[in-house]
Amino acid sequence: MAKYCANCNNLLNDDQIRFCPTCGSSQFIPAQPVEPSAPAQPAQQAYYVQPAAPVEPAAPQSAPVMPQFDTIPDGKPKKKISIKKIAFIAIPIILVVAILLNMSSIIGLATKLFGSDESYFAYVEKQAVSKSVDTFSEFYQNYLLDDLLKDNSYNVKFSVKLSDDLKETVKGDYAKQLDIDWLDDTTFDMTLNVGDKKISEDLLIGIGSQHVLTTSAVFDLKSNKALLKLKEITDDVLVFNLDSATGALEGLESDGREVAAAILPEVSVAKDLITKYHGIIVDKIENVEKSKEEVKIEGISEELTVLKAEITEKTLKDISLAVLSEMKGDSTVKNIIENAEKTLSKNGLADKNEISYAQFTSDIDEAVAEIKAEKGSDDIALTVYDYVNSKDEIVGRKIGDNGEMLDYVTVENGNKYASRSNFEGSIECIGTGTKNGDRETGEYTFREDGNVIYKIALTDFDKKAFENGKIDGKIRLYPSSKSVKSAVPSDYKSLAGMLDVAMEIDGKGDSKTGKFKLTSYNGEKTLFTADAQYSVSASKAVSEPSGKKVEIKGLNSLQALLGDLHLDQLVKNLRKTSVPKDYVDAIDEVAKQLKQ
Repeated sequence: MAKYCANCNNLLNDDQIRFCPTCGSSQFIPAQPVEPSAPAQPAQQAYYVQPAAPVEPAAPQSAPVMPQFDTIPDGKPKKKISIKKIAFIAIPIILVVAILLNMSSIIGLATKLFGSDESYFAYVEKQAVSKSVDTFSEFYQNYLLDDLLKDNSYNVKFSVKLSDDLKETVKGDYAKQLDIDWLDDTTFDMTLNVGDKKISEDLLIGIGSQHVLTTSAVFDLKSNKALLKLKEITDDVLVFNLDSATGALEGLESDGREVAAAILPEVSVAKDLITKYHGIIVDKIENVEKSKEEVKIEGISEELTVLKAEITEKTLKDISLAVLSEMKGDSTVKNIIENAEKTLSKNGLADKNEISYAQFTSDIDEAVAEIKAEKGSDDIALTVYDYVNSKDEIVGRKIGDNGEMLDYVTVENGNKYASRSNFEGSIECIGTGTKNGDRETGEYTFREDGNVIYKIALTDFDKKAFENGKIDGKIRLYPSSKSVKSAVPSDYKSLAGMLDVAMEIDGKGDSKTGKFKLTSYNGEKTLFTADAQYSVSASKAVSEPSGKKVEIKGLNSLQALLGDLHLDQLVKNLRKTSVPKDYVDAIDEVAKQLKQ
């Protein structure tokens, strides 16, 4: 019969044991079954209370069935920790952490395994548009709203170095003694300042460390005039009437930047609208089939999931009605239209009758009536194919049975990739290369009817940085020599080689600061390199250049100005540079003639 040790409460199933193997006590309590009427004890007890006095065996009594407890050196009981209890607590915590860290992948896997083909199609579409919208937002906010459409100051410093091959070409057979090496020492420091409907441009030209020429220009959008001063050549300020010159700014009371900035929505609003209406569209697509396809491009293959969505005329009708109905009641859309109406009318760019929210809703009602009148059959109106990789990323799309509207796909195998795109049926782009983390090195070749017409090469280009609105890497653009020659008229075939020019940009920066190197190539020969750095800062007040204003209305005005020109300071500056002395002497002679 089972019994308890009266000293340490150790449960012993062998009634022949006379001494407790745990504490050595000879005092025991018989273990009696618990009566049904007795209250049940808790499944686990937080602590054990030592009995006040040992109970003699001669006076048996009923004892509750208790779990076993171990002892610690000081004789006090120590509670055992259940492995099941640890797992019960830890597993949910681990799952929560995993979900928080990789929610998208888990949802995608669950949708792929247990959801319908339609739900998986909607999931990957929404994931793709979310990623695209994030990239769009970076450029939209930083380069458009915060940069081009706001008053800022832009500074660019650059220098140009000509190659020996280009110098020899420029000199030609009849100018062997022409010295243009000094051009390599030429630097340009340009600042464009935009503020309060005025734009100023200051350009400092230097040769080596010597400042040579300063030009200052101001474009006044209020008066439609341009002011120009060449500091080292004249003290006068030349004034040009932009209305008579181009007519481009005539009647414009506010510059286009201000109008665009007032009309365009904030980035968060634009993101929400794109995501919202894309979601309405994909949620209406019901006829989706999922399959597997081994896609092979330029020897690189990958098994992709193909989601084929067949959109019927009835589905298109439902999508159109759902989008129009939502737009009519969308307060965000209403605010954008009313704001555009107010801004354009204020600046005299549109009549109130041309754009208004009332007209917008009226147009919607008219469109809805026309769509409802359509029968909307079950005939297939449009077929969409999504090519999805194992990461639930859309890596290709084809719209139309033959991809006549859109057709592209990219496959990967290890660190290699290949892509194929078709444009308008006759132009095809094939890209191949390798990836190292987020960086890509490869070449994209554009062909028309099988003939190469253009190429774009990437070297160590950071695609992740680009998605975050930054540039980091090399991009080279170059035409096909064959295409250049075929495009040049027969009488100018000798010049075709000069047009076979490739441009490479090696840059690193964002919307506020950066640097880049521009290199021009003719075939394998370098023509020139230009090193530049730029920065964007807060705009400063635009001030007009000082001096007597001379209005330029034609050639007569320019001839009258010649008498006021002075080149003394320019000549003085040039003599401190690497420009050949005889060149400076020639300029000095012109200056003397002007004085006479």
